[in-house]
Amino acid sequence: EFFPGLGWMMDKSMWSEVRDRWAVAFWDEFMRRPDVRKGRSCIRPEISRSFTFGEDGVSGGQFFAGHLSRIKLNDVMIDWGKQDLRSLASTAAFDESLVARLRAAKLVTLDEVDSFAGRAEALRIEYDDHAFAKMVAPKFGLMTDEKEGIRRMSYRGVIPFTYQTNRIFLYSRKWPGPDKLS
Repeated sequence: EFFPGLGWMMDKSMWSEVRDRWAVAFWDEFMRRPDVRKGRSCIRPEISRSFTFGEDGVSGGQFFAGHLSRIKLNDVMIDWGKQDLRSLASTAAFDESLVARLRAAKLVTLDEVDSFAGRAEALRIEYDDHAFAKMVAPKFGLMTDEKEGIRRMSYRGVIPFTYQTNRIFLYSRKWPGPDKLS
């Protein structure tokens, strides 16, 4: 749900929809607005295909030292023709795929996650919105802010990332709900 900024593209119909009211500056913030997003989500790769050139720009270097300077371009070739992309066919297909990945991941606490270092497992950690900025984000080096009520990197409150060789899924109590993960 969180428009990633940096590198992106849109189809002609989306451009036709927004071009007459395009932002003069901070176009990434414009794309995150509810009246622009209209409940839509971005398809984005798990591995960044974008790179920042430095801290000069309209944002004045915000987040550059702490986060953006560590962006690494992908150096692993992927044959997209051989990838199973059925989960991207619709919102329902993606939601179903994500819930299945969450269900298959081992439920751990924030205090337990370091004991899995080096194991290359899928782990899920339920987070509380109030504890996110104080405990969860600092633990993993994640950005603590929200834009338009949406956490960076999240989809329906789920934030996937890799930590100490493990695939971590942080997920909010709001989605997908305990009945979906049991």
